[in-house]
Formats: sequence, structure tokens, C-alpha cells
Amino acid sequence: MSSSHHSFDIALATQLGSIELAIVLHHFQYWINHNQKLDKNFKDGRTWMYQTREEIAAHFPYFSGSMVRRYTDRLVKLGILKKDNFNKKGFDKTLWYAFENEEKFTIGKFAKSIGKFAKSIGKNAKPIPKSLPSSLTKDIRDLGQKMTLAVHKDEDKTLDLAKRWVLNEEHMESFRFLKKCEIDATDEKLCFWAKAYPIQRLIDVFNEAKHNKARSLRKYMGKLLDEKKVVFNARIEANSSFAKDFVRQNGWHSPKIFQKYMKIPIGNDFTEISFDMDSKDFLVRLLEKYENNEEKYG
Repeated sequence: MSSSHHSFDIALATQLGSIELAIVLHHFQYWINHNQKLDKNFKDGRTWMYQTREEIAAHFPYFSGSMVRRYTDRLVKLGILKKDNFNKKGFDKTLWYAFENEEKFTIGKFAKSIGKFAKSIGKNAKPIPKSLPSSLTKDIRDLGQKMTLAVHKDEDKTLDLAKRWVLNEEHMESFRFLKKCEIDATDEKLCFWAKAYPIQRLIDVFNEAKHNKARSLRKYMGKLLDEKKVVFNARIEANSSFAKDFVRQNGWHSPKIFQKYMKIPIGNDFTEISFDMDSKDFLVRLLEKYENNEEKYG
């Protein structure tokens, strides 16, 4: 995306348990929707977009190349993205990506965040150029360099915090989540929370504070965290209870049910279904996995 602003679907980020995954997923939503509107790259019943991993990573200056690769591979493993190679030249290893469920992510519930971008794309839309045109003025080049330096400066500050607080990758994911929540707290406080509490606990406490329209997110969240308050989540309770009954009544032995999600084996891998989602969406996803399991092993 050429925009200087990146966005994500909050419900989807919560379901995936990762803001980073939701942000990267939005990139694929944007370009697959773009190609869908232009009626291009339609193969094997799907609309595709193609970019090298380096080109994808270039859109995310706050992620390293390895992080983007890991997030993309995770979306493939989760059964959200599908990758292939339709290049005409054998030596061209550029990857093609499509959605396993294209309707869901370009038309359905999780396509809302890209609607306003898709509507603005016309029949004569041009792809993002791979390099800057030679006619680019010096002033614009200088501005681009200044912006790049500013991004690196912010990255350096984050790296310093990570070193001081000895934050591992999991802690950093929690820290980035808290930063995006725009909490009225210092980076030091956010680092402390990121290191002291699991990201799901932080998400639950943040949602509770927002639901109660807390004047100070820092104070409200701090009280919940310090006093180890149990944050009630009716959706989790209801979906967890339904899942247990469904698994028992259907004699479905392979799923494992945890406090806030369930794991369903798929060959040598597994898929996870969060209980923290709308009950209708949860039911649809659970039945889909059950029917696939029946077709394969029934």
C-alpha cells in the first residue's frame, strides 16, 4: 500500500491474537481486492496478487524482512492465505498469493477496512512502481530521506528499550500492541506490562477498560493488572461451553480445548479457533473444521 497509514481489523486481530498478523493480512486484502476490481490475475477460481518477499517487506519499515516472512508463512499455515507460482519463466521465484476464502476477506465481514480504498481504484489504476522515477525532484528525494531517518530513529529508540528491559520477541509483540492502543503511559510502563503479563491478558484488560470508557487507560488497566482482577468475557464463556458440548455430543476426539481457544489437528500441523469472537462466526468456523475432518477421516 502506498499510503503512509496502515490499518487493521480489531476483531480479526483479536481472533488471530496478533496485531502484526492483522496488519500484514490487510496488505493482501488491499491488493487482491485491487486485482479483483480490475478483473486481473484470476486463476484456478481465485484472484491472486504477486510480490517478492522483499517487495512485501518494503511496505513495512517497522518490521524486519524475517518478521514479514514469518507472519506471511503463519497466515498460510492458518489456512487464510494460499501461495503458488504462475510465473512464465522458471527462474522467476516471485510468489503468488490468494485467499483460501476470497469472499470472506474481500467481500465479507473482514473486508470492511479496505472498502474505501477499493472504491477509489479505477480501471486505469497503476501498480506501485518498483523504483523511483528518474524525474523525481531533489526536494522530494530529500523529504523521503528525512522520513526514512525518522523511522530509523524511532526504531533505535525501541531497540534501546528492548535492550534495557531485556525484552524477547514475545515481549516486543506485546509492547507494540500496547503502543498502538495509545495508552496514556510511558514506554517504561508499557515495557513493564509487556514483560510481566501475557499478551492475551493485556488484550482482555484493554478491552475491559475501553468498554467501561475509562478516563485514564493507564490507571484503569494498572488496577486490573496489579490486583489480578478477573476480566469477564461472555463470548469466551459461551463459545467455550458450546465447543465442549459439540465435541462431546459428536464423539469428536481430536480437538483440544483450552481456556480461550481450541486446537484442531490437521495432518502434522493444527489450526486454532479463538473463543473470543462473535458466536455466529465461531459456529460457522467450528462446523467448517468439523465437516472437513469428517470428509477426510469419517
